[in-house]
Amino acid sequence: MILINLKSLVLIAFYCGISSILLSQNSEYPDATPPGISPDLHQRIASIDQPKLYNETAGFRVYMNAYSQGNSVPSQFSNLFLFPGFIDSEVKNNAYDKLKTVNRFGAELNYGVDLVLTPDSTWKANGQHIVVAYRSQAIIGSEFGADAFRLVFGGNAAFAGKSASLDNTNLYAVNYDVFELGYQVHRKKSLMTFRLGAVKGNALTSLDIQRGSLYTEIDGSNLEIGFNGKYVNSNGFSNQFKASPSMGVSVSAEFIQSCGEKWIFKESIQDLGFINWNKSTTTISRDTNFSFSGIDLGSILSVNDSTLLLGDSLQRRFLGDEVRQTYMEALPLRIQLEATRLFSNNWLGSLSFTYRKLTGFAPLFTGTVGKTFNSGRSIRLLMMYGGFGAFQTGLRVVAFSNHRHSLSIGTMFNEGFIMPKSRSGAGIQISYVHHL
Repeated sequence: MILINLKSLVLIAFYCGISSILLSQNSEYPDATPPGISPDLHQRIASIDQPKLYNETAGFRVYMNAYSQGNSVPSQFSNLFLFPGFIDSEVKNNAYDKLKTVNRFGAELNYGVDLVLTPDSTWKANGQHIVVAYRSQAIIGSEFGADAFRLVFGGNAAFAGKSASLDNTNLYAVNYDVFELGYQVHRKKSLMTFRLGAVKGNALTSLDIQRGSLYTEIDGSNLEIGFNGKYVNSNGFSNQFKASPSMGVSVSAEFIQSCGEKWIFKESIQDLGFINWNKSTTTISRDTNFSFSGIDLGSILSVNDSTLLLGDSLQRRFLGDEVRQTYMEALPLRIQLEATRLFSNNWLGSLSFTYRKLTGFAPLFTGTVGKTFNSGRSIRLLMMYGGFGAFQTGLRVVAFSNHRHSLSIGTMFNEGFIMPKSRSGAGIQISYVHHL
């Protein structure tokens, strides 16, 4: 039996309403084509996921994308982790039941603004533009075993007399801002954009345990610990007070090409670059095995400096000597290839492939079936396989698109909305374009 909660009903009602608007509403500018761009290219580019800046003078786009996705941990649990709330035993046990041998989870929040300007009439005549942009990225990627998840959220009591495996536990979390300057050019059958960005790193946490285990004696009197791994933390709070901030560079590009009357191809690359995290960054590499049976105190009143030094010594044995130095890390590169086929009566279908250099992210394949209406308005169904999960769906609409305004709204991983106790994932995308 599938229980549909209030969020799901609101989501369904919202899209039913949008769909009826798309099917019945006439555009303010029926069959209008933005100036400075050929009608055939306009119709083809209108089928791409988000509205583009076509205008021959100037325009801007603001957008926000947020999602979480996993292959095991249900949305009921992960939503409380992303948006802090009380996790009771029922929610926790339900998450335990869904764990696999290899579990993946990821989340992302990005938002920004693009400003497209045309310096003079010569640039305008040649379809050339300058792009100024800002965007903020917060990304989490992880891969872990069932034992590691239970140990983090339930402690080691459940492993009395057993060994918990921490093998292949990986976590990558990064937050950064990008300030970009770019060049965009329109041709009769193509649209090309190139951007060079200055990157400011805000926070980085990276954990890579290649081999790890924790054995707990039945009575809890002894722990056997072994691991081989690396830990990096940018000490983001400290970075705010350093003379040298964590900085880097990025290169992003997009190319859209119309082929014949029916096909349009899109290739894009985002965040090919790196951040050089400043010298307050902590790096710990450790390969060790040891046994711990507690600290023997003759009396609780005998705690003194020597006892505290013993605790510090234990920490150093477990973690090793931490090193503070600059640390260079590649950005989470994103590459996408997409092919779209236009059919009669403005129906369309597309296939895309997305690769990300991100922990736990598998190649993502997306198929789209949609209907385009006057002036670029459209509705489409997305079917996705890969990423941090398996097969899931999405829905996206361009609610209106004319000479002045374009609005795109969409969801990803709808199963996490509808069945939060059994499926993982939830996402929303919003993009608004205004032509000046």
